[in-house]
Amino acid sequence: MELDFDWLEDFIARSLARLKVLAAKQADWILAKLLEGISKGWGFEKLGKAIVDALGLGLADALRWARTVQMAAYRTEGRKYREQVDFIDGWVWFAQLDERTCTGPGSCSEQHGTFHTNNESINELTLHIWNCRCTELDHVRGDPNPITGEPIEE
Repeated sequence: MELDFDWLEDFIARSLARLKVLAAKQADWILAKLLEGISKGWGFEKLGKAIVDALGLGLADALRWARTVQMAAYRTEGRKYREQVDFIDGWVWFAQLDERTCTGPGSCSEQHGTFHTNNESINELTLHIWNCRCTELDHVRGDPNPITGEPIEE
């Protein structure tokens, strides 16, 4: 199976502000290590530890990097799958609603339960990408919204 890393360009563009605070060599190394780890199927703990060991970054920050890039890869591949099947007509935004959920206009808590077409992705719609716990629930054509129970109009 050939891996497609086109989604990573958008991820990098959205992460540039964070990357600029690191030395250029560190940023290049992190990106190379993220690509290596994803292509080899490393879990976020192993990938985070590799970043910590090589750069001396804090474990929490390294795990955040690893988890965020893996979630972006998972969401991107999920979108590609949804575009290839005719029984899934989109997805519904699912947010873990608790004290850690972001709030305000366009936030995860506001988006919770909203329907989106297959050509949209949380990767592009979320106000933030770091530590986001939201996910895209596949919506089977004709089924009600799994969050609200309301019918979804096509």
